[in-house]
Amino acid sequence: MGGVIMPCPFYPINPPNRLNVFISSAQRDENGFKWGEVRREVKNHLEECPYFVSFIIDDVASEISSTQLFQYEVLKADIVVMIIKGEVRPGTSTEFATATKNKKPLLVYFLKDKNPSLEVIQLRKAVQVADYCTYRDINDFDSIAQIVQNDIISNVIRYYQYDHFNKSGVDTATVELSAVVEEPSLPKHSTPTKTTIGLFSSSYTHIFKLLGIDGADDEDTPKSPLHTFGIILLDWLVAGAPFECEEEILKLIENLKDSYDSTDWLIKRWDAIRFELSGNSEQALAAEKEALTLAKSANLPTWVINDILIDCRNLENTVHNQKREWVVDSEIQKELTNLETIVYLPVLDRYLTDIYSALSKEEFKFQTASPNTIFFGTNIGGVINNVENYFFSAVLYGSFTHMVITREILTMVLYRYDDITKKRPLLLDCLKILVVKGDAKQFKKIIDHKWDDVYAEIVSHADEIWALTDKTLLSHQNSIKQAVIAKLGLYLSDSVFEKVEKFLLTIAPTIYWGNSEDYFESINQNMRRLNCESVMRMLTGIIDEQRFHLGGKLAKIILQMKLDNVEVEMQRSFCDVLKAKISFIVKNGGTPQIIAALASQNPETFSVLSGVPENGLVGVEKTFYDINMGKGNWTEVLTHEIGTAKNQFEVNKEGTYTGFFELPYAMIKMVIREHYDSSMDEVIEQQFFPLCTEVLKSQAVAKVKNDCIDGLCDVLAFNTSLRTKMPKELSDAISAIEVEKVGTIFSESKGAFACRVLMVKIISGASSKEELLEWCVGYSKKETNERIALAECIEQFIVQVLSTDQIDATVLSIVMQCFDDEHYVVRRKSCNCFVLLLDTKYRDLAERKLCEAAIDPSHYVRSQVLNLCKSEKIKIPEIKNELIGILATDANYAIRIGCE
Repeated sequence: MGGVIMPCPFYPINPPNRLNVFISSAQRDENGFKWGEVRREVKNHLEECPYFVSFIIDDVASEISSTQLFQYEVLKADIVVMIIKGEVRPGTSTEFATATKNKKPLLVYFLKDKNPSLEVIQLRKAVQVADYCTYRDINDFDSIAQIVQNDIISNVIRYYQYDHFNKSGVDTATVELSAVVEEPSLPKHSTPTKTTIGLFSSSYTHIFKLLGIDGADDEDTPKSPLHTFGIILLDWLVAGAPFECEEEILKLIENLKDSYDSTDWLIKRWDAIRFELSGNSEQALAAEKEALTLAKSANLPTWVINDILIDCRNLENTVHNQKREWVVDSEIQKELTNLETIVYLPVLDRYLTDIYSALSKEEFKFQTASPNTIFFGTNIGGVINNVENYFFSAVLYGSFTHMVITREILTMVLYRYDDITKKRPLLLDCLKILVVKGDAKQFKKIIDHKWDDVYAEIVSHADEIWALTDKTLLSHQNSIKQAVIAKLGLYLSDSVFEKVEKFLLTIAPTIYWGNSEDYFESINQNMRRLNCESVMRMLTGIIDEQRFHLGGKLAKIILQMKLDNVEVEMQRSFCDVLKAKISFIVKNGGTPQIIAALASQNPETFSVLSGVPENGLVGVEKTFYDINMGKGNWTEVLTHEIGTAKNQFEVNKEGTYTGFFELPYAMIKMVIREHYDSSMDEVIEQQFFPLCTEVLKSQAVAKVKNDCIDGLCDVLAFNTSLRTKMPKELSDAISAIEVEKVGTIFSESKGAFACRVLMVKIISGASSKEELLEWCVGYSKKETNERIALAECIEQFIVQVLSTDQIDATVLSIVMQCFDDEHYVVRRKSCNCFVLLLDTKYRDLAERKLCEAAIDPSHYVRSQVLNLCKSEKIKIPEIKNELIGILATDANYAIRIGCE
């Protein structure tokens, strides 16, 4: 037999009997996954064995529809192979239903996917429940062809063996998927009813536990059909808890089958929700668009289709924002714009009306109550229940936009009830929900507006608030993290702040002109705590690639840099990028004094910046640079600012008003208070006094004269010698001021102007302090700018009369009112007054008030107390040490460190 190869009789070239194998998978590619290549590989490998003949859609061009073709080929097949990843297309559902209905042998393979669609989970569950066949999970498709071939052969052998042991056969159940439904006699498109919303009824009390509000005891309440899902949903709504509940979603769909002819569109909407919550907005948009197509083909009501359109539009905006694309009037937006009806949701709009109506009644009840009225509770429970009704109705529609809007509604309810009752710390819950929602703008607004009211709660829960940012939607996560860092970074624990610094470093490469200001703000507010070298690493790439458009906040960061522990190479790299971009920074609002801030610490590296063309070091900026570098004089600054004030006055002297970026009078006040020397007297006499005379005698509006008088009061109050040199012409101009005859802009109040006029008249001797005290009557009803003006004026008055006996209980009462003011600016200025009062018979009271200021809710007030100690304005050692001791344990990191 040597050398002769005999053909194998068991391997015929064209056997008479062969197995027809139908290979089923998604027809289109799935997120970059090439299904056509997988089908081809399986087919080619199977057909290496002559006993198999395989069908794949790629090899057929047919005149009949694809659905009919699939069904026909499944009926012809001896065995059906289904390969599934993250999605189940309608055709796949049809093939599965056809195969099971006709009892075709079926092999099902599930490739592991991070976020499979609800149809995949539903199919897996259908296979499990019906027990028609088993399925196989595989990690990848690297060897799928060999796996399928082995399984088909093994299945044939196993069935042959099984059939000989059990001739009676196996009773198989018929499985139906929602994709294959019988035609109903009448369409069903019902809105959610009390019955359907009642599916969640037993979970309603859970929200009160989450918010710490007393609610009804539900221990004995029977669990409603969707109780578990309701708990999961409320945990997500209030606390941003993970949303991993595919079984519960399918249970929801099952419970709604009597409400809709088909739930295919609803399944797709919930797929979109799951994708969006997992951070995959593109997949979410694709699923929502499929839901839109299914809803239109099912002739769903217009309001349902419009709601799906809104979700599509919002998801589309999210996708474009993530890609930094600017799209105007997309096809979806055009469809919404061209609607002939107003977009509404029948049930949700009714609940929203009920919520606002109940809130208005509560506010009216509390605002019109007599002083002796005693309230026994509020209707907050009923209002929040209606919020839940709104939320669960949105859940029944699969409306993600309205599910998210529920958070906005809930925060509004909590905010307004806090205003109504002022007895329950609801603001903290309000802020937490805003963090979970990712609403950075509203979070910062409420923090700023309500800080004094909720300071203790916020500070004690700062770490918890930061942790909630991880539960925000990925599309909003970076922005809300930066907002929390900007507002609460200095109150976080050391271990948590380490994560903050890593986060800021991580996102630095993603910063661009559209979000650079928020990023700079989060760094700027925490410069005392951040490692300077890390900050340089954060900024170097952004500056080098010019991924920013304004220089103001960036410059503030650089001004605070301490180079002591920064590697020399890092400093050189930072200097190189500044050399290339210093002109751009300065031209766009950044101060050129950043050059002095760096060069004064490391002249060898950074002094080169002073010679870069267009670096902004011209005129007064060059003078400031010289001063910051240890030379130059403040008289030049004073002269320049008086000139600037005169130039601005020339524009505004005829009664019109033009605003300017420069504030020369504020700078004049600073120079006189902090850097005055007798060499400035000549400038004041020859330039400033004549300017003031001209301004006060002109037709300029109150705003122009107000700023001038404010600067004049400081000059006269803080320097007795200058008061005696005031020319008669100026004194006469002051005496002649009639507040009621001075014009205003935009119908603004002249209260602050009137206060300053009184003060300058008192200082010049044209009025007495009694007139100022008379003006102070009704303090609490005065506007904020009026109260700020009063605090500044009373300080000027105290400075002027400190050596006389004119400081009495009446003056003290004004300072006390300023100290108790609701606005931190007024309270901060009152601290200056109490420091002056330390040198009077009211020392003990002033000391107590400064100690109270050291624990004020506003860090601006506490920082002012620290500055007064550090600048030696408080000269009594025991008082200064007492205040430093209080501030050394402050919750604010920068204040604590500042005490060292």
